[in-house]
Amino acid sequence: MCAIGVVVLSVLTAPPTVYASILGEDDRQPDTGQLPWTSAVGYVMRADAKNGVLSGIGTAFLVGPRVVLTNWHNVFGENGALNKGEWVYVAEGETSGRKVRILPHFQFTTITDGDLPLGPRSRQRDFIALILEEPLDYAPLAIAPPAPGDRNVTDVGGARYTMAGVSLTFDYDGATPRTIQSGCAFASLARNAQFPRAPGLIGHTCDVWPGHSGAPLVETTGGRTIVRAINVAQVYPETARDVYERRKHAGEIIPISLSNHINIAIPVTAAMVDLVRRANAFVKTLAPLEFQTAEPPSP
Repeated sequence: MCAIGVVVLSVLTAPPTVYASILGEDDRQPDTGQLPWTSAVGYVMRADAKNGVLSGIGTAFLVGPRVVLTNWHNVFGENGALNKGEWVYVAEGETSGRKVRILPHFQFTTITDGDLPLGPRSRQRDFIALILEEPLDYAPLAIAPPAPGDRNVTDVGGARYTMAGVSLTFDYDGATPRTIQSGCAFASLARNAQFPRAPGLIGHTCDVWPGHSGAPLVETTGGRTIVRAINVAQVYPETARDVYERRKHAGEIIPISLSNHINIAIPVTAAMVDLVRRANAFVKTLAPLEFQTAEPPSP
């Protein structure tokens, strides 16, 4: 674990190796409350340091009353470049929802300088737990590693996962309400051209769009809802992003391909579970808001 200053990667300026990806038809559905656990899934936004305008960054979800888990690259650029601004977590999953300030000096992550710039071999550690200024009433999500059989699929596994997240509209003109997609599966990366046998990562068949970075893939088993992985990257089947988007805008259905058209997730690991546990334990040591002068947690 290390504590580092706050920076940002805007979904509008994503690096050229990470793209929006709709696998076949867009199967995302509006969240109308049919899955109660999605109340834990919200939106990370940043107020620009110069003009105060809020911009959407990515999806995060509660793993404690004051702890959210999201992708590291949602608050740090791929190279760790500093970008100033004030961060908020939008609990209701829409830009008009309740906004809670994120305390920038308390961060829990396993990323180190040696992992930068982020690539396939370091993407497995692309997660971070952040502390909120005040607790929220929504029930946090439990996280646990997937079963070994799911983690080590050789093709496409069982379609029993659901992903919830907040993204930009298809035309990049604003944030959509939270969407959900059920019937997703884990998939092998053994044949993938961009992430060949990438350590610690898994493909998945949920549809994603800018803003879904950090979205949880959830399994409901034995009456329990458990996060098994976090969406982190996309692979799309064109050499130019605009070509792919023109094809999608034209209504073309581009089929899933495990070699060059698949989405990428970080399966939950024991290290991630421990990081969340430590973040929640640290929150309990904080004084009331007006006296919060605690030092950041030690590496």
